Amino acid sequence: MNSDVLTVSLLGPPLVSLRGKTIEIRRKKVRFLFYYLAAQNQPVNREALVNLFWPDDTEVVGRKNLREALSNLRSSIPAVDFLSLRGDTISLNHEVVTSDIREFEKIVLQVRQNLDISQPGAFTEPVYLKIREAIALWRSPAFIPEVSSTDPDPFQSWVIEKGEAIDYWHQLMLEWMVDHSIVSGNLNEAVNWLSQTLLLDPLNTEYNIYMLNCLRDMQAYSELHHFCDRLEELYHSAHMPAVLRETVERVKEVANDPVLERSLVWKDLSKSEVHFTGRNNEMALLKKRLYNNGMVFVQGELGSGKSRLLKQFYLSLEVIPRLVYYQCLPGDEKIPYHALIEGMKKIISAAEWRELNPLFARALFPYFPELSDFRQDLKAEEFANCLQLSHLLPETFYSLFTLLARQRKCLYVLDDAHWCDPESIDVLLFIHKKGGPEEIGTAIVAFCNQCAPEWLTNQLSSFAVERSIDFCSILPLTPEEIGELTFYQVGRKPSAEEKNWLLFESGGNPALLIGLLTQLRGSEDFLFYKDNFQLTDELRDRIKKLLHSLNPVQREILTAAAVMGEQFQVDQLRYLVDLPMKQFIRELGNLQQKQLLRTCRFTPQGEGLEFCHGLVLRYLEEEIPAQQKWLYHNRAVETLKSSGNFQIENLFSIARHLHLANRNVEAFDYWMEAGELAVRVGKPDLVNRAFGQALALADIVYEQCTDEAYYHLVRTWSDFAFDVGDMSAVVQIYQHARMVGQARRNPRIQGFAESGFALLQSLSGHHDFAMQSLEQCIAALARAGEKEELVRSYGIRGVLKTLNGDFWGAQSDYQIVHRMFA
Repeated sequence: MNSDVLTVSLLGPPLVSLRGKTIEIRRKKVRFLFYYLAAQNQPVNREALVNLFWPDDTEVVGRKNLREALSNLRSSIPAVDFLSLRGDTISLNHEVVTSDIREFEKIVLQVRQNLDISQPGAFTEPVYLKIREAIALWRSPAFIPEVSSTDPDPFQSWVIEKGEAIDYWHQLMLEWMVDHSIVSGNLNEAVNWLSQTLLLDPLNTEYNIYMLNCLRDMQAYSELHHFCDRLEELYHSAHMPAVLRETVERVKEVANDPVLERSLVWKDLSKSEVHFTGRNNEMALLKKRLYNNGMVFVQGELGSGKSRLLKQFYLSLEVIPRLVYYQCLPGDEKIPYHALIEGMKKIISAAEWRELNPLFARALFPYFPELSDFRQDLKAEEFANCLQLSHLLPETFYSLFTLLARQRKCLYVLDDAHWCDPESIDVLLFIHKKGGPEEIGTAIVAFCNQCAPEWLTNQLSSFAVERSIDFCSILPLTPEEIGELTFYQVGRKPSAEEKNWLLFESGGNPALLIGLLTQLRGSEDFLFYKDNFQLTDELRDRIKKLLHSLNPVQREILTAAAVMGEQFQVDQLRYLVDLPMKQFIRELGNLQQKQLLRTCRFTPQGEGLEFCHGLVLRYLEEEIPAQQKWLYHNRAVETLKSSGNFQIENLFSIARHLHLANRNVEAFDYWMEAGELAVRVGKPDLVNRAFGQALALADIVYEQCTDEAYYHLVRTWSDFAFDVGDMSAVVQIYQHARMVGQARRNPRIQGFAESGFALLQSLSGHHDFAMQSLEQCIAALARAGEKEELVRSYGIRGVLKTLNGDFWGAQSDYQIVHRMFA
């Protein structure tokens, strides 16, 4: 946001600020004029302003007063040209002035326009986020509270009407969010909205019952006891409705079960989940820090199992600490100290709230208005004055932590902290830096490193050397752990090759692995899907979430990397994206930090990069538009050629990109060159891969692939395969050559295939069939005048005669070969 933007906050005690500093407008009517203009969406006629603020004066006097007020207003805020005067109308320049009330009304309009696409009780995601954004703007129910009966009647009427309209929409939105959360099954969030709703209407029977039932279903029994006590106090001088009384008695019976202490505040603690495996080192670190006090920051990629690790750690404890738990939600980052307050208000008793130092209680009051329910010394009219004590909040929370840890060890767990407000993290670091760890207990903060905002990573790096702070990185699952989880998910142990494939596709990410295994359940051979695996909608959604935090530049680099393939060299990738070198290196490092790319041994001589998750590579390959993919592949070819590196791996890459760019004739030539180089260095697997690709392309480029080129391919490959004893490859080559020779009506290729099969028949013990085949082959080749293949056939027949003991016949064939060479 521009630092010179003037901020006007009216949804609570009015506040005008510029560059983070409060601006004071001394004259009351001038303030009111500014507030009124800040709440308008359209320019206001001067006559209307005169009638609003000086209704008893003549028009001439009123306009004079208005000019003086505007002049005074400009003097109060000289640094910004915030007024827009056009003809007889006046407005604020909204390019340099922002107003929370205008933003609130803008969202109200958007929500009203979209209500027809939302089902009652459950909203679409865009509508939900908009309502949440609007509620977050609200600071207190008082709209311009300093207006009194001595102020102009028209302005008083406007303030009352505007305040009632805003109150109506605020209350209605809170009720919508309650219904949405309950219908969606998110009881933790429902309790949050119910708390805000009941703050405005504490005797609402329907929502008090909702609150009781939500707390019961969440097994938040400590908070349930507190809420029941609060209801008794509220209805002390009034009759509690019978239906509410019955609900209170019923939930109290459930809450009095002493064995349920573990479930006081943890969301979904008893929910059944998939098998928990591994994480022994992480569990040991958490237990060590719990016993020694201090802080642990747990970081891992989305779906790595951070929340499950924290839950399993808590369940494993024999001695239960006093738990303060909060799982952050999107939007929490906009509400100062929200994470701390939400966690603490579930566990701190009314007596402990009353024990808090009065000055600290006043500092906390603007951020936790419900505090007035527990303390008689806090009054609503002091709300604005308490805002001036915000500098005391770190000490306030320190005092609360010492209260919590006074009776027994305290454990504060903050999950999904990438959505946490910066103020809560600052306070936690302040507390653990300031005090003795034994006084404040242990804090565990978990966040997704792909979603972590820059302020969080910068803050953590500055505390990396603190002895009382540990960092715990969630590592990918090992092949052994993948095997164990696979057994529990699909009911059978995978082979070593299957485990390696599952590890490659999932990257050891538990969430991706479970999604993958869900699709593979019932399959007897996972590797059947290795080359034809199709992403399900569930896996697509998981991968989208994994990539959600990428900026456009990072997305472009990752897309280009997907075109390069599973592994690639950085300098080659560099030429596919048009970015300055420094920016490219920085964003490539960010992709590695987000655990999407990692270093690998690309060639024996140097390192490259590879995808951490095969599923992400599959997803990106499917998502790239055909035209963009074609351009990338052509650019990759030119990049690889210009590198001057023509080792086997590079030849493979060039051939692959040529094929994907539909330049198949050139691709055939490069596969041939790669295969011949692999023959020279004696690499059977690379020979089979290169020549196999060339053979497949020979069918595609049938007309462009000459008989000579095809013969050279099958002859070179079969000779090498025979030498290394790869008979399955030999059979495959002869079968293909027989088919192609017949289709092309080429005696040479046909003779090559038939003489080869004759040799195989002889080696299988079928000498008579072999000799008969060779006789027919030699006759056909002689008629066609194919000398080279005829020599080969006579040589093979000589070998077979030798094996059969016909030495004179063999000698005759060898003499024929000798004469033909001569």
